[in-house]
Amino acid sequence: MEKTKKVCCIDGLNINSKKSFYVFALIISMGFSGCMVGPKYTKPTVETPDGWATLQNPMTDDKPGVPIGIRGSKQVDLVSWWDCFNDPMLGELIEKAVDSNHDLRLAEARLREVRAAYGVSKAALYPQLKGSAGYKRQHESENGPYGYLSDLDYNEYRVGFDASWEIDLWGRARHEKQAKKAEEGAALEDLRNVLVSVIGEVSCSYIELRGFQRRVALIEKNMATVQKRLMLTEKRFQAGLASEVEVNEVSANLAGLTAEIPVLEGEVRQRIHAISTLLGELPGKYVERLSLEKPLPDLPADVEVGLPVELLDRRPDIREAERRLAAATERVGVAKADLLPRLSLSALFAYEALDFDRITDSDSRASSFGPSFILPIFNAGRIRSNINVKTAQQEQALIKYEKAVLAAYKEVEDNLATYSAQQRRHEKLYRRVRKLQSTADLSQELYDKGKFNLLEVLEAQRTLLVAQDELVQNEISLSVQLVSLYKALGGGWGSGSKKTAL
Repeated sequence: MEKTKKVCCIDGLNINSKKSFYVFALIISMGFSGCMVGPKYTKPTVETPDGWATLQNPMTDDKPGVPIGIRGSKQVDLVSWWDCFNDPMLGELIEKAVDSNHDLRLAEARLREVRAAYGVSKAALYPQLKGSAGYKRQHESENGPYGYLSDLDYNEYRVGFDASWEIDLWGRARHEKQAKKAEEGAALEDLRNVLVSVIGEVSCSYIELRGFQRRVALIEKNMATVQKRLMLTEKRFQAGLASEVEVNEVSANLAGLTAEIPVLEGEVRQRIHAISTLLGELPGKYVERLSLEKPLPDLPADVEVGLPVELLDRRPDIREAERRLAAATERVGVAKADLLPRLSLSALFAYEALDFDRITDSDSRASSFGPSFILPIFNAGRIRSNINVKTAQQEQALIKYEKAVLAAYKEVEDNLATYSAQQRRHEKLYRRVRKLQSTADLSQELYDKGKFNLLEVLEAQRTLLVAQDELVQNEISLSVQLVSLYKALGGGWGSGSKKTAL
């Protein structure tokens, strides 16, 4: 016995036309598209200083004025701030790190994840359409509602489409979509923040590498001088013009210098290992290339730090905190929408038949359409408690944003103050080295004339070496401090780099 069966709709009105579903849905969506409960997000305003306090109230010893070479009176582009060091190898290493650093790759993967989640949230705003096809072999019970049939065994074939759509009456899905969009922005700013840190780490490691190499070269230069002095002293001893004590003093001085070399060479290797891993390579990858001594990168004569107001748009951590606040605000709207009714539309259009040959007949068509409402009546305060949770999280996000702004300004001011102090110290150390150099040269001259003893000469040279080493360390600190200043200013990302322009 052959039959055709039609499917009836639940929760609604039976219809025979697919058009009704779309017409009804369009009317509903147009009527409620402007209804969004919950707060409307606006970017918070924060107080910003007119100028940098360290530049307006400088720390100087004997005269007023700003730190040497530092300016903060105009807008500035800090996309490729490391170019100020005029070191091509540093730029090459940074480009390699931008392409291969594992922390950056991890941040990029997180960004792709969040972007995909945004795509999921966007899809909730649109109807969902599914196609289906099926076959079923059915045996009806003789005592069941179909027991009167002469043939209790039959086949059932079905092919069709199901559609469903939850109408966003109160903006719940739109709030969720905007929250996901804000989280995508936060993930992008996190990537930029990681980029700023990685560039800073590569720069600091490279500067310290060249600094330790310079300290090694300084000691080796002094060792060569002491080695010559030892040879002359030994000749004087053999000629009876110097004592064995003098020979031992010079020899001990040379041994002391030699003992400093391994420690500094170990520091050189550690910096090379750090650079290699920052570039996504094994620690020994760049040993041969970077072991060759090169001078410290040049310090720029002028450092432009820009205006304080620029910091809000340049610092990735501030921008990330602002996006987190936006997401938290949208989530309050999602929570409030849960208090209100939810409307869903469902529709079916299918062909069903007991005989496969008749599946496409007009009599085999089945269709249904209907709305359904869900209204929360009793939930023991769960929804309102969730609203309170989301509101508190929004307040926390605002506080974190305000804290991030204050921390950023403090970090810049601290770095300006430290850089200024290191500049002043450099001037004093430089003058000290010049005077000690004159003292060492004079003591050597007097010793050669027999007017000074060897111990006084060696002491003058040791004092000079210590001062020279302190000057080199200060120059390293100045360069590293400048890197820290540029990091604090949020430099290192923008249209100049393929990854930072995301």
